[in-house]
Amino acid sequence: MKLYESGVLDAVTEYLDLRELQGDLVWSLTDPASKDPKERGRRVRKGWADITVCVRGGRFLGIELKRPGKSHTSPEQLTFRKTVLRLGGVAVECRSVAEVQRAIEEILALIR
Repeated sequence: MKLYESGVLDAVTEYLDLRELQGDLVWSLTDPASKDPKERGRRVRKGWADITVCVRGGRFLGIELKRPGKSHTSPEQLTFRKTVLRLGGVAVECRSVAEVQRAIEEILALIR
């Protein structure tokens, strides 16, 4: 995750903390690749979402945070997204807290 996204990341993680306190979900930030070259790539699969969420009802949500404006989606990220969708989960690309909130609300609406 680029430093460029850190402001959005801080706001999104604060929002997710609040939703977790409400009992709607549990979430985790994907551990960034290790600085040790020997470990790089072992801890996080290439293309894996920046944030993973499990919402009420057990639905998986992968959130890829992107900086506002132009941003590149890697082939590995596209493959991850397609695989999650094929398995019945949801994978989205978000540039703001509002987009994350909308994705979560849409999933929760489906299981109510």
